Amino acid sequence: MNSCMSFHYFRKPVAQMEDEEEIFSDNASRVDLIGRIWKWRMMPVFIIFFGCILPQVRLGITGGIPMDVFFGLYVVLLVLYLCLILHVGLKFLRMRRSLQ
Repeated sequence: MNSCMSFHYFRKPVAQMEDEEEIFSDNASRVDLIGRIWKWRMMPVFIIFFGCILPQVRLGITGGIPMDVFFGLYVVLLVLYLCLILHVGLKFLRMRRSLQ
């Protein structure tokens, strides 16, 4: 068994293999993989969204910063990030439900 970037992989001996086998051959390990991917790949997206983009848009709306080109850029980023989070979140949810 070996590890690479928080993923563990292993291989059966060739004598024990049956035809073509997938790395994750049972649904429980696939669901676990999906959870790890969600956690490690989407966490930076949430940090950027809640830590940078959302506060800037809120400050622009409440008058804390002037409404200029940068405010428009943050609004565009807000819409893009919301679409990204919804799209990826729904895909992960469907994939998880299909495996359970």
